[in-house]
Amino acid sequence: MRREVWRGRPWSALPVVVIKDDAEMLAVHLPVGSPFGFVASHPLGVHPWSTNDSWQGLDVIMLHRPNDDYSVWFFGPFAVYINLQERYQRSRLGFDTFDHELDIVIGPDGHWEFKDKDRLPVAIETGRFTTTEVDSIQQTGNMVGEMLNNDQAWWDPAWAQWTPPEDWPTPSLPPDWEDQ
Repeated sequence: MRREVWRGRPWSALPVVVIKDDAEMLAVHLPVGSPFGFVASHPLGVHPWSTNDSWQGLDVIMLHRPNDDYSVWFFGPFAVYINLQERYQRSRLGFDTFDHELDIVIGPDGHWEFKDKDRLPVAIETGRFTTTEVDSIQQTGNMVGEMLNNDQAWWDPAWAQWTPPEDWPTPSLPPDWEDQ
């Protein structure tokens, strides 16, 4: 279970399947059809994806390292996406994190660009983040950008080719996913 938790309160959840879990990396698979879970009443309001019942489009592989404030998402061989987020924390259901709005999209030629940078000032206005938090998020984005500029990506691009065994079921949400 990958949950988004803001200031100690769950906001959304996606069930995932663990591919690898060791001291260096947590790798999970998000298959198409995985059901979304959204908290009906939350201080941040309605989750932006709440009109969707389940994950659609392409399967995703998400790579997390224990001390990183981002994860690497592979949308098959088509795209690599750096999701800036809170460092993941283990929970009784899996792990908790929180999306930081700012993302990096990496093209097939290695060119990268920020995505959703314009959402950060709005996130301050709405109370989702403080100015200090947004400064930290931007610093993380710049650090990852420098890593990419210097060809120092730590992830293996072969993850883009990974496919799950055919007999893996689509995961489901446990009934108590909203509990803290």
